[in-house]
Amino acid sequence: MNAYKENALNTLTKLVSFKTVKGQPQINAPFGEELKKCLDYFLDLGKSLGFTVKNVDGYAGHVEWKGKTDEIVGILAHLDVVPEGEGWLYPPYKATIIDGFVYGRGVLDDKGPAAACLYAMKELKDSGFIPTKTIRLIVGCDEENGSSCVKYYFEREKMPDVGFSPDGDFPAIHCEKSTLWLKLNLPNDLKYFKNVVGGEKANMVPSLASADYYGDLPLSYFENLGVSAVDMGGYLKISAFGKNAHGSTPDIGKNALWKLFKVISTVENNSVARLIYNTFCRDCSGIYSQIACQDEKSGKLTQNLGVAFSTNDLITLTLDIRFPLSITKEQILDKITQIAGEKTSISVINYADCLFVDPESTLVKTLMSVYKKHTGSNSPSLIIGGGTYAKEMKYGIAFGPMMEKEQSTIHMPNERLSLKNFSLFYDIYKDAIFELSK
Repeated sequence: MNAYKENALNTLTKLVSFKTVKGQPQINAPFGEELKKCLDYFLDLGKSLGFTVKNVDGYAGHVEWKGKTDEIVGILAHLDVVPEGEGWLYPPYKATIIDGFVYGRGVLDDKGPAAACLYAMKELKDSGFIPTKTIRLIVGCDEENGSSCVKYYFEREKMPDVGFSPDGDFPAIHCEKSTLWLKLNLPNDLKYFKNVVGGEKANMVPSLASADYYGDLPLSYFENLGVSAVDMGGYLKISAFGKNAHGSTPDIGKNALWKLFKVISTVENNSVARLIYNTFCRDCSGIYSQIACQDEKSGKLTQNLGVAFSTNDLITLTLDIRFPLSITKEQILDKITQIAGEKTSISVINYADCLFVDPESTLVKTLMSVYKKHTGSNSPSLIIGGGTYAKEMKYGIAFGPMMEKEQSTIHMPNERLSLKNFSLFYDIYKDAIFELSK
């Protein structure tokens, strides 16, 4: 690695040390104190490197390199992360470098790319390059919870004319399916189970779910069903374990809530327990909720049960649905409302429309060309279920950092970034910035 890459890696190490999970809003810190500190650090660093910076009320900010014209190339990255979850071998908020990898929450999603793009700009600047278009590295603080940060930012700052978000996959992503998060409140008629809880975010496959069982069945009964049971004196603590994955790819995870609700529906055998398990727990494609669909242009629908918890009166579920152009939000809502029944209240807590940029467009072809130059790959551009900041731009796509055939650890325990790939995507981003702004 050259000095710029080393500095980018050191910056990544510092960024990981901020626990930038969304927190309680405070003055000048709409997403919590840690995100304010991280944003301040990033912008102060950008200023020290010779760029102009701006903090937009703690929601987002930018590092700007003024070009010859007012046209703007936008690079949109985010500093917030999902909760760490269970099962880490290394401290999630202390970057650990071992065996050619750096481990830590956010190293891939999205602090590593943010650091790489910042120092790629610095290296280009120091080389004497003078951009024709103004370059803005925009960093937000609420991407993992619906991108309210950049929505706020673009209400106050000019929209880039063209750009990319280094928060997806290579070679490039020309289509991102629509994202719909739903909250369902169902009547709680469970007789034997209390304190049902599982999951942390809609867009994570939960790795742990639990409930308290008040009944006469022995420990062995639950153990034979594949869950853990511990005698707490008066009740059994039932725990189900799975495997985290990103909510846009639920099929590669193992959903602990599925396992828990299978047990609950088996023991209780009542209408609500059966509805939850049979409709939302057995399949990732929406077959049992009757919303399954796909098309050639934008792929197939996915459904993730990300969060569940119970109170005395209600069982609350949060679904993350990623869907193609062949179905509408209204059709999904109508079908789930019909299946869930009139006693269930349903609300939309997040929605982002589909992004589609023609694969033959100048933007896609330029970025694909840069990627091919550095890798030799002839793979086509992609369709994904994940949603990125690219959806917030009028003309932008997601571009990296995940390399082809690389195993994703995004939103999983032990999130890690190969140092080799870090060096490679640094070079790719440097060339991409050059090509788009020259």
